[in-house]
Amino acid sequence: MAITHEIRAVEYLSSTPKYNPLYASFGWPIPEYIHLPLIVDAAGRKLSKRAGDASFEDLVARGYLPDRINKSKASFSLDKLDWLNGLHIRVVAPRLFHHLVLPYYPAEAVAKLDTEKISALIQPPLCA
Repeated sequence: MAITHEIRAVEYLSSTPKYNPLYASFGWPIPEYIHLPLIVDAAGRKLSKRAGDASFEDLVARGYLPDRINKSKASFSLDKLDWLNGLHIRVVAPRLFHHLVLPYYPAEAVAKLDTEKISALIQPPLCA
């Protein structure tokens, strides 16, 4: 059987041994667990979709580029995310930048235009 992965927050680390017998009793393969660090807001409270905080998928849909995962908990700041995403956008290869922004172009408005040239014009330069 293929190895499955279960992605959960680090707070579930202590309950992991309790789940393995459940998987075994159902005859399911025991997954490889991936425990992610907590992400907290400026006040130190953990982010929660129930409280209206954006999910990772929400941020990617808004055009933020994915980044690496740290081992320790992180404090989330939308201002800092904007700054960091701006740095990534400036250093990404022009063809990749074009691929990333293409879904945001209104199809009818750019149908007869060279969208690669548009992307080259709007990608901000890396400041020295």
